[in-house]
Amino acid sequence: GPYFSEAHKIRLRGIAAATGAEVMNAQQAMLPHYHWADIAIGSSGLSRYEFAACGLPALFCAIYPYHVRICETYADTGAARYLGYYKNIAAQDWMDAIRVLAADSAARQTMSAAGQELIDGRGVERILSDLDLN
Repeated sequence: GPYFSEAHKIRLRGIAAATGAEVMNAQQAMLPHYHWADIAIGSSGLSRYEFAACGLPALFCAIYPYHVRICETYADTGAARYLGYYKNIAAQDWMDAIRVLAADSAARQTMSAAGQELIDGRGVERILSDLDLN
């Protein structure tokens, strides 16, 4: 993501080099990449919702301590796997998570379906309903 610290970017590049993965920098048009990818790796930013809408299974981390709770809640949807706060995740943890998910096509299919069900375009409607403005 565009707001990752340089240290975090260096860690991700190291993981990519060790696993043969490709690190994509933030771009204007990510959608074509979402369609060919098998797994996305992201953070607590909004990209995880794009992954979900495209049915792209994802591994992600929190980039700020105050993101941890919402990340855990999001992971509970089944659309992605949360690894924790980035400072607490070793490169080996990322590599292990990538290997496990890459080897489990059934889990990726389940995550894909969960993500697509999660994004239904009715978020504003639900918020307004919760506000009960009547």
